[in-house]
Amino acid sequence: MSDEPGNIKNLDELLRPHLKSAESIEDVRTTRLTAVGDNYGSLMLRLEIKLRNDGTKDSRTLEVVAKTLPRSEFVRQIFNVQVTFKNEIAFYTSVIPALDRFAKERDASATTDFVPKSYGGRINLNPDNDVVDDDAVLILENLKILGYKNGSRQEGLDLQTSKLVLDAFVKLHAYSIALRLEEPAVFESEVKPYLHDFIVDDKFIKDMVDKTTNILKSEGVAPDLIGRSIQTIKNKNKDEVEPWIGVAHNDSWVNNFMIKWDEDNKPVGVKLVDFQVCEYKSVLRDILFFLFTSVRNDILADNLDKLLDHYYENFVATLKNIGVDASRYSRESYDQHLKIAARDYVYFHVVMMLDPILTDKPVDLSSLSFEEMENMSQIQETCRPHKDKLVLVTNMFNERGWLIS
Repeated sequence: MSDEPGNIKNLDELLRPHLKSAESIEDVRTTRLTAVGDNYGSLMLRLEIKLRNDGTKDSRTLEVVAKTLPRSEFVRQIFNVQVTFKNEIAFYTSVIPALDRFAKERDASATTDFVPKSYGGRINLNPDNDVVDDDAVLILENLKILGYKNGSRQEGLDLQTSKLVLDAFVKLHAYSIALRLEEPAVFESEVKPYLHDFIVDDKFIKDMVDKTTNILKSEGVAPDLIGRSIQTIKNKNKDEVEPWIGVAHNDSWVNNFMIKWDEDNKPVGVKLVDFQVCEYKSVLRDILFFLFTSVRNDILADNLDKLLDHYYENFVATLKNIGVDASRYSRESYDQHLKIAARDYVYFHVVMMLDPILTDKPVDLSSLSFEEMENMSQIQETCRPHKDKLVLVTNMFNERGWLIS
């Protein structure tokens, strides 16, 4: 199946609630938005939509992004689109409206501007069918034309930009935890149904363990530390969640948020994107995964405590601003649950994702066979940034007591 852009059927029906009453679609230009390796689980299209007002005869152009299924059936199975695509549409149509309503009722200045505007989505063209098919699409505002772009996946982010990204995650986490505590029935009906565990294949984990062992050995890491690192990977996914459980993005690396810098290269805005694999887990997973995959190595090594402090202080302040008792979220609890999240899941998650994040040769998954996909961690060449990051992460986790002892 080709990855070339195709037409979005019945686009006018999706956009109608967002158009003026007399407006209609006159023309649509469709091009591919992202490069190979930027979005593994979807095909992102840029739509330039020419609208015409049938009353005034005026015209305007609406630029949006269409998130569609990957064209490869094999990739669709890997990313479990029958669950993940439905969940992402529901994130914009159910989760965000619930969080936005809740936060605004308690604080008039509260906002869910940490996500792009949605123009609607669907899983197919048949309202009586719940199967995600080729006509599935999610329409979002085009952040690129608003000045947003991704940071460098290999270089990482500076301190100021990293703090701004943390601020965006604070809102998602604090609002979702507060809704769970204050309006549990709403959380259970409008949020939790769209949070599912993402399962990693055992063979993939075995290959990752072998590759990680070889890299750490080649970089001169002590055998005892290698052994504890591997045991930490094998002991994954036993994360204790209370009281920090909420909407965890679960894929919080640099390609999954977009940043706007001003003319002086100062970061002024962040939008979180890609909510396909959100989970009902400790939100602290997101913070650690972001910091250890997406912050520049020297910034991370010198400022980890400052960044963790920044998140915590803003999280507690946000809870208080929306009238939620923050006493359960003491600094002691925060530090304790950072360690739990780090040891029981985040080290595994970071190590697993270093290949696709830091590779200088992104892979087009649609071109791989099943056998190649199964052995991708062995096929993909390990670049220098990957080795450096793996050693840094391993040493920092070890210094903080975040590996199995």
